[in-house]
Amino acid sequence: MQRREVAFQSPGGIGLEDRRDIILEAIKDLHKNETFERALGRVLRKRGREYQEYQSLMAEIRRRAEKDHVDLLVAAKLEASVD
Repeated sequence: MQRREVAFQSPGGIGLEDRRDIILEAIKDLHKNETFERALGRVLRKRGREYQEYQSLMAEIRRRAEKDHVDLLVAAKLEASVD
């Protein structure tokens, strides 16, 4: 009998590790005078992801920003640091 591993996925279909990697890549690849949303969209398109996944991920980051009263970039960093 083979063991089958199942990764937890967020509502948008992005696994937790992949989600963290995507957020960190968007932060690292942020261009001068560019919004975090645009950088995240570029990273997701480069990885062949769906627009629905972008919407879900941005919704999570926006909720975090509102909850903690911080901007989106800080909220993204907080989301990426949560395990």
